[in-house]
Amino acid sequence: MVKKISSGLIICIAVICLAYLIICLVYKPIILNDALHGYMSLHNYINGGGFNQQWNFNENTSKLNAEYLTWWAPGQYQIPYLTAKFFDGNIGVAIAVLSFISIALGCYFYYKIFQRASLPKNIVLTSLLILLLQRFININFILYSSSDLFLFLCVPFYIYSYLKTITAGQYYWLNLIALLLLNLLGLFIKNSFLLFSTAFNIYLAIDFLVEHYRSKKITTKYLIKRATIILPYLASVVLFYLFYLRLGENPTTGQGLLVNISTIISGSFSGFWGVVFSALSINSIYGNIESKLHFLDPYLSILMLAFLLIFFFLVYQYRRNIKTMFKTDVMFRITSIVSVMYVLYWIMFTLKRSAISNEDRLFLPVNILVLPYLIDYVLRANKFFKYIAITVISLSVIYGVDSMYYRVKSYSNDTASALSNDNDLKGFKLFIHKKSNITQLNTISKIVWGNYQKEKILTPNPDALFLLNVKNQYIYSKVPTYINDHQKYLLLISKTDKAILTGWQPIFISDDYNLYLSN
Repeated sequence: MVKKISSGLIICIAVICLAYLIICLVYKPIILNDALHGYMSLHNYINGGGFNQQWNFNENTSKLNAEYLTWWAPGQYQIPYLTAKFFDGNIGVAIAVLSFISIALGCYFYYKIFQRASLPKNIVLTSLLILLLQRFININFILYSSSDLFLFLCVPFYIYSYLKTITAGQYYWLNLIALLLLNLLGLFIKNSFLLFSTAFNIYLAIDFLVEHYRSKKITTKYLIKRATIILPYLASVVLFYLFYLRLGENPTTGQGLLVNISTIISGSFSGFWGVVFSALSINSIYGNIESKLHFLDPYLSILMLAFLLIFFFLVYQYRRNIKTMFKTDVMFRITSIVSVMYVLYWIMFTLKRSAISNEDRLFLPVNILVLPYLIDYVLRANKFFKYIAITVISLSVIYGVDSMYYRVKSYSNDTASALSNDNDLKGFKLFIHKKSNITQLNTISKIVWGNYQKEKILTPNPDALFLLNVKNQYIYSKVPTYINDHQKYLLLISKTDKAILTGWQPIFISDDYNLYLSN
């Protein structure tokens, strides 16, 4: 019976992965938000700009500056682009295939690392099935806003590689080089991978110190082998900082410390809530929940503190089981330490007033580790709590599936989205409201191609830029009231945009989009 259930779960997981691939190939991914900045940088690079840079106008001088793109890692747009170029395809297909590979292989390595856990096989498979049906996984097949799905493969493979290297006999130093490359790949894929890799390497350091303290007979060779396991991480962080992070600001950049009881409670609550609940689609409705509960001020801190006290009470109540699992289950040790680190991160971000958002996808690396233990705890709980928890998880799956269905249905409409016309970056969709927009943008493309091939194009509407077929470099910025340098710029603006057009002469005026040239 157990084998039949396992086989059924594996078949369901495989069918879901294939279904997402087909949906993504048919309907094409929509590029927006974070990834759109990357693709603008890529477009500019292809057309003579600097690598991983974007143009911005200085608010004080209205002069154009090139800024290194440090908020979003280059891998989120470079990997699909390079894949498309290698196979002579387009970026839409590349994103679909890479996303499919990520979740398919991610499931495999996820299962492999949890073979080391004390959890039943079907609990792990059920966790995978629930994860794949969640909004924070499946929505990425329709809305490619960042390289989150790549982390679904990178995180379990990262853990698997480290655990294999720790127990490796031969080729240990060669394995360290491979781990260095794996660390760099993770950072190339997504900046937030640094949060997970740091937390995991703190686990390695703690685990080594505890083992060294308990064991009285450890050889020098063993000590060197275990101590050097964090060298790939340290080397990658140094390289990441020198050649990337220090070149600009990032989401963790803060406005200065604000230390008080309220911010400490808020940061703790954000971290605990994200670690425990972000894997569930329902959390997407109540994401960043503390910002939606401000109507309860000044009692909000008391409510969050009550949540934390209940959590600590449950931990205290099950302290013996937790202690036993911590000693015997390597995956539970990893999950526990990584979870504590993520809570500490959000306390630090809150105290620093960092610009980082409290989105569920930022917790994905730790959520995929927590969920199996959460489900195991639910199934062992009393009937009342079990039924409530199963109901919440079921509703979460229903909402996750329904949310994806809604977006597939709405974004497949020709009047809701349009395929990119950019010659170098084809195959993905962008938001557009009317079919007449395409006709007007095609006319603008011909005007620019025929008369203004050297001028950079400025717009507050980045979607519209990729519906042009031009070689001009793009500037995504608010419209400056005047230009304070000697270059000419084109301005693409929609009728709905409100801007003071001082110093711009009209080139093309239409019902939806207008084109101007700076004086």
